[in-house]
Amino acid sequence: MGELHIEITTYRIVNDHKVDVVVSKPIVVYRECVEHEAARSRKVPQQAQQVLPQGGAAGRGVIKAILDGEIPSDTKIKDQKALAKKLQDLGFDKEESKSVVSIHGTDILWT
Repeated sequence: MGELHIEITTYRIVNDHKVDVVVSKPIVVYRECVEHEAARSRKVPQQAQQVLPQGGAAGRGVIKAILDGEIPSDTKIKDQKALAKKLQDLGFDKEESKSVVSIHGTDILWT
């Protein structure tokens, strides 16, 4: 059950049935994972070409480096060049490593 579902159900119990309800803050666990790469760009009708961000699951070497703390995850990227160099050393594509925007867990987002 999601937060909105709990909120709506609580609202209906209180307002429709006139029963007071004590509700704690909900704990909602939701996770996503990238399974395959998306297209790098696409044509939009009657508009210029639109660039879309790409994402993908990192390779084993990159995953190990993230888990070992060699590559920062879930933080702001401070040194883009150093990160790109480290990713290239671990087998990441040169152009993609230069355009990494975010690393969350073992998933990498680039433009």
